[in-house]
Amino acid sequence: MMVSAIGFIVYALLCLISGIIVWSKTDHKVIVSYFLSTHLACLIMGVLMINSHLPLLLVVIILCAALVGRIANGRFIFDHVNVLHHLLTAAFFVVLLFLSA
Repeated sequence: MMVSAIGFIVYALLCLISGIIVWSKTDHKVIVSYFLSTHLACLIMGVLMINSHLPLLLVVIILCAALVGRIANGRFIFDHVNVLHHLLTAAFFVVLLFLSA
């Protein structure tokens, strides 16, 4: 449980830092806002996972929303979606979910 919580916290912090950098350089503020909000939810989820057990459905919904935010970020800001990158991110989420069970 602790390993997956730390994994989610580190992932969310890295994405939040990169999202803030992209925020300052783009005109697509709505897309970046969604990206930042879903990864802020991942950060909060990781912090909550340290002390308590969250329902699996809630974790899956938050992670799916974060993955959709990443895909939208790639499509609308960078004009391409790197499928391998998103598959690796999804695989990382699955590994962390198995570690939390």
